Formats: sequence, structure tokens, C-alpha cells
Amino acid sequence: MNGGTLKNQQGHLFHVTNTNAIITLNGVKLVNEDPAKVLLSVCVDGWQGAGNEATLNAVSQQLEGTILVGSDSELTLTADTYITSFTGDASQIKANGHRLYVNGKEMKI
Repeated sequence: MNGGTLKNQQGHLFHVTNTNAIITLNGVKLVNEDPAKVLLSVCVDGWQGAGNEATLNAVSQQLEGTILVGSDSELTLTADTYITSFTGDASQIKANGHRLYVNGKEMKI
């Protein structure tokens, strides 16, 4: 999506399950009105399908919210990434040679 506004009133803004998805955002205003404020969830939900892999490409983009990755799923970095906090198992992140920074400090993944 290039420009414009993407508004969510209920549920996760992006939910990837039983597939491999590429989400690309460029200068999009994200409005997440759901109280849980989940930006992205990647997990199996009981259906049979492909793997559970999400690639989130963000250019000139402000992202806010929680990213949930199930133990059977993975999240892929496509560039050096800067976030404010991290809770969970870093082994579920495919770094692809990139670095993940949490509050300005490089996280070992």
C-alpha cells in the first residue's frame, strides 16, 4: 500500500496464518482502534496450509503496536530494524544478515 489511510476497528491489523505473506507499506497512516493494539500476528490457527511466514516491508513508515509470532511461525527482517521493546524468543526471527535494535542496542538473533 502506498500512501493513504488503513483503519482497523476490531482485531489484529494484519493476521498471517497458513500462508507466506509479504506486506509492504509506504507512507501509510495506520489507525488501529482495537484495544489490544496488535499490529501483526503470525501463527497457525488450526487450518491446514502453507507455512506461517510474514515479511513486513516498511518505507517512510511509522509502526505502532504489538507483533505476535507463534512458536510454529517466523518473522523475517528485510533491513536493519529498530524497535522500542521485545519480549519473546528471538530464534523465531530470520535476520537475513540484518540487525535488530531494541532501544538502540543490538539484539543477538
